[in-house]
Amino acid sequence: MQLDGWDDNTSIPAQLKDKNILLYRHAYDKENHHWILKVA
Repeated sequence: MQLDGWDDNTSIPAQLKDKNILLYRHAYDKENHHWILKVA
């Protein structure tokens, strides 16, 4: 999934411990080349 085109209001649905959640882009870890997502 390509996340660099997301803005602060774009989210994706996900499940965590059988609960429906929304994930938002939080930051990019340049050292490890990973996106950090936040739960809203």
